[in-house]
Amino acid sequence: MNLTLSEIRVRNRGTARFRLAVGPGRRPPEPLFDPALPLPRVAHSSPAFPCFLQLYGIVPPPYINNILTAYARMANLAAAALPTMLGLVHTEPFFEWLMHTDLHAGRYRDHLAHQLRVATIGDLLLDERIGGQSLLQRACASPSLAARLAPLTAHPERFVRLAWWIAGLFHDCMYPYEFHRRQFVRLGKVIHLPLTDPTHAVWFDALRTVAEHVGILTSEDILRCAEAHHQFSGAAQLLVQNSSYERSINMGGLPGEDPLIRERRRLLLSLAAEAVMTHHQLRVAGRLVSFDDNPLGFVLILSDEVHEAGRPLAQLTASSTKPRTSVFFHAGEIQSVHVRTNTATPPDLEVTFNCRHSVRRIARLPRAQWCAKKQRELDKLRCGPHEVFGSVNVRVVP
Repeated sequence: MNLTLSEIRVRNRGTARFRLAVGPGRRPPEPLFDPALPLPRVAHSSPAFPCFLQLYGIVPPPYINNILTAYARMANLAAAALPTMLGLVHTEPFFEWLMHTDLHAGRYRDHLAHQLRVATIGDLLLDERIGGQSLLQRACASPSLAARLAPLTAHPERFVRLAWWIAGLFHDCMYPYEFHRRQFVRLGKVIHLPLTDPTHAVWFDALRTVAEHVGILTSEDILRCAEAHHQFSGAAQLLVQNSSYERSINMGGLPGEDPLIRERRRLLLSLAAEAVMTHHQLRVAGRLVSFDDNPLGFVLILSDEVHEAGRPLAQLTASSTKPRTSVFFHAGEIQSVHVRTNTATPPDLEVTFNCRHSVRRIARLPRAQWCAKKQRELDKLRCGPHEVFGSVNVRVVP
């Protein structure tokens, strides 16, 4: 493995990788919806939300172009494999802009184009060879996936890659939900009226649906649910949308869905949801994420943490001459990230963050402190003699 990841390179590679993997004309390897039944109703953009085109003239280039590209990729994937997510896709740019313009949140980092970059980085990593196998081949042969894939797909590598793109493109899709929950908590301190706070909502159906797909929920999962944390709610969104579609079939007097197609779609979403539920905080305290146990979750943690180069960061500035606050974007301190392995067995992974010269602080932290924090995040990956990597080591240069 020897990859250099800059904003330009990832952006350009992303176009080619997306078209090759799941882009226009690339259908899922096998049907995900029974052709004898109607497709899920496609949710169009609600008039309650401005459409992304209305952001032109407000959001400055080149960031608006990044938003448009991410929106198009997400919509394309949803239309081909996950129509139930289209309604959410339509609102993502609007909520992303709201989070950028929160006057009291300080410097907000992009989470929309970020999803596309993370999906591209992970797609590149899956093609990297470790010990004679690509990571994608090793994932498909892993004990956690091989037996589940065999009865449902004759194209395991294409199937797992599609699951990866769903996980990557939607892993932060519920960040707005988490963001607005924090606002409700603030309001709840002063307004003694019912508020739409997840801690007050009935979560039974959603919890049951998630448990049916990913197995036993942990105490940490329940805590993430109560916090409206995007790690849990993102996975729940993928799965609950599907369960709503399946209920509509059962309640609509329609013939039963082909069981093979239904279980194939459920497995695809389960793989994506398992990764999303893993990517931010450990689901069980102290239980590290093993590639062989959860390959897509492993790749999502790694891809999410190495995406630093050129990630748009908002900074709000009040004008002394005009009654307005302006939002400016800059690309952060990291220019590129180099990911490479050595010749050990298993190989050690070295992640080098190349920052601009004279930078003493990264994301408002001293360089050494930022590097240590990044190392802690990547230490959630299980490494050792029988794992895909012997160790993961973080550096910041120059």
